[in-house]
Amino acid sequence: MPHDHHNLAPTDAGLGGDRAPSVSPSPHGGPLGTAWNAVTAVIATVMGLAPHVLHHVGLFAGAAFVIGPAISNPEPADAPRPARTPSPVEHSAHHTG
Repeated sequence: MPHDHHNLAPTDAGLGGDRAPSVSPSPHGGPLGTAWNAVTAVIATVMGLAPHVLHHVGLFAGAAFVIGPAISNPEPADAPRPARTPSPVEHSAHHTG
C-alpha cells in the first residue's frame, strides 16, 4: 500500500479532523503589555549577566583584598628606613679617605 506522508490532510493523518483553534490577540496586550514585556526583558538580561560580571568583580576584589594592605598601610614608626643615597661629594670623600 504506497502512501505519501507529506501530502496528508489532518483527517488522513488520524487527527480526527480537529484543527487547533486560531490564536486571538491577548486581552492584556497594548502599551501596558509592551511595557511589561520590556521590563521583564531588562530584568532577565540583568539576571543573566550578573553571574558573569560578578565573577570579574570577585577577582578584582580578591586582588584588592590581598594587595590593599601592602600598599595602603603606613609604615610603623619603628620600621627600618632605607639608607639615604650619598651626594657626589660624600661619595668621593668616601674613596679618598
